[in-house]
Amino acid sequence: MPFFGLPSRGSGQGTFGRGNAGPKSFLNRMVITSGYVAGGYRAGVAWRNVNKLNQSTDITTNLGDLMQEAANYTKGAQTKDTAYIFSTAGTGTQGVGAFTSTSCFNMRNDTSMTKNNNMNSGSTIGDASTIYAPNLTGGYNYAYANGNIGNSTIQKFNMTTEVFTGGLGTSLPQGGTGAGSHGSENFGYWWAEGATSSADADANGRKKFVFATETESTVPANGPANHGQQKGLWSKVGYGYGGNEGGYGGGRYFRKWNYATESNVGTYQKMVWWCGEENFIMGQTAGYVLGVYSDTTGGNVSAQTQVNDSGKYVYATDVGTMGASSMWPTGTASGTGASGDCCGGGQIAGRSSAVGFWRD
Repeated sequence: MPFFGLPSRGSGQGTFGRGNAGPKSFLNRMVITSGYVAGGYRAGVAWRNVNKLNQSTDITTNLGDLMQEAANYTKGAQTKDTAYIFSTAGTGTQGVGAFTSTSCFNMRNDTSMTKNNNMNSGSTIGDASTIYAPNLTGGYNYAYANGNIGNSTIQKFNMTTEVFTGGLGTSLPQGGTGAGSHGSENFGYWWAEGATSSADADANGRKKFVFATETESTVPANGPANHGQQKGLWSKVGYGYGGNEGGYGGGRYFRKWNYATESNVGTYQKMVWWCGEENFIMGQTAGYVLGVYSDTTGGNVSAQTQVNDSGKYVYATDVGTMGASSMWPTGTASGTGASGDCCGGGQIAGRSSAVGFWRD
């Protein structure tokens, strides 16, 4: 998932950079006010839809189908103005899978954009997560994407030129069912299915990646999360949050991962219980989730489904709460296969495995 980024395509707007007192801190370089959830799927149908969250009111608004193509089981990247969604294709059932195409939209004015083919990846990206290398003067240089579909190299996306620059030679594998991630200013963490002990660390991709040197190392055994479908919630306060339990919809608690000590310093209840494939959004003082894959009965696989349940997690208190229905993402279902269980009444009835973004 992304932090905050370089000005894109000549915008020049924003609140971060160097002031009279020198470079602003990582926390204050951008003051986040809004979040987005883009894409996602339900019942085998993927969406081009984008919703926007006002983080001062906790109210979500449907912006329509801003993406050029649909996407699920993927992540993306962002500058402070432009959102990029990797592995997109068609609409509806056509968007379910692993692809090389990239879609985009403008977060500064909440409109669709014209994509260019240089944004497309060199090989397919699926079941992916991304981590980001920020430029200390106020933006990102690169995003690094990896997943369990395609090859095991990290694909590198230059967000200044909007070009994938190819794969990095790396030992990082992504075994199991895919990847989760979170990170900070100088490094990020990936994990995959079962990445909990030293014995399975290499096989399942529990790794730390340092941006400046583009090198990786194995993370201690009780790592930042337990399963690749327990996605990561980012923050700017020195901690990352990943699911403590395993499975697609079996998560109830976060592991709070201390970046300074590289250790798990506690487990705390998520804002939505019995969930996975979460659509997380970073905020300035709190993190959000807008839609999940939920097991509402706490263990009955037959009850698992994508829902619009949403909530808020306050970093300072480690308290997560369910949000009102005004926080739920909404939208009109569209595309091939958008009927039946996926979208009762013509509306998107739930979504998971979408991409979260944020802006000032």
